[in-house]
Amino acid sequence: TAGGTGKTPFCAWAAELLRSEGWRPAILSRGYGRNEGTGLDDENRLLEALVPGVPVVVNPDRCEGARTATDRFGADVAILDDGFQHRRLARDVDVMLVDALLPLGGGHMLPRGMLREPPDQLRRADAIVVTRSDCADTERLAHIESMLDDLARDVPIACAAHRPTTLRRLRPRGVREQVDLEQVRDGRWGAFCGIGNPSAFRLTLRQMGADLGLFRAFPDHYQYDVDVLRSTVEQARRAGCSALVTTDKDAVKVSGFLHALPRMPV
Repeated sequence: TAGGTGKTPFCAWAAELLRSEGWRPAILSRGYGRNEGTGLDDENRLLEALVPGVPVVVNPDRCEGARTATDRFGADVAILDDGFQHRRLARDVDVMLVDALLPLGGGHMLPRGMLREPPDQLRRADAIVVTRSDCADTERLAHIESMLDDLARDVPIACAAHRPTTLRRLRPRGVREQVDLEQVRDGRWGAFCGIGNPSAFRLTLRQMGADLGLFRAFPDHYQYDVDVLRSTVEQARRAGCSALVTTDKDAVKVSGFLHALPRMPV
């Protein structure tokens, strides 16, 4: 499906796993929505932060990107962050991510739904990972697994969960100050994000016990500017919020504007 199934954190997890097993991984990305100056998009900047030392090669031509990864960085394994439909580059393993909150993208192909190809193509996968499985009750999860088994019989199915591990206060110049995760239960928060599945972020905050006075969802890969962030701060203040919270993916784009914003912790 198009949009937020959790590919970015899964790529980081896979890269760290491979590195711990003695491989030299590189992540290949097409660079959707990338910054012309840095050559990186928000997801790739986040990957660089999550797995420092693992090269992220941005090139719409994944085959050329693979050559760069091996020739320049000495990589011996490549991870494609979004490559199930990419047929030119031969793969050894295809892992398909299915979001428990919106399995099979609502059941329809783009543009009516979120599917990039028919559901029966799941049979090409070597493994299926149901992400955000902790957000679905037991009955719904059993239904999803049964549906996947019908579409891709004998393909192994695993369940994964996205769990927050840290809360960091953003400071100017990209500095991040780690604070107690339990602080999210204190006071009233304004939340904002520009990710593929904003409802999942909202649900995560609710599960953590956050009192949300404001929630603003922007389009995926949204490029923030000072005016938008200032208006978000003002809306949060009017809603009685004492701080803002966003995702790691959004934080890499917001930090550069902190010095120009009215004083409110982010």
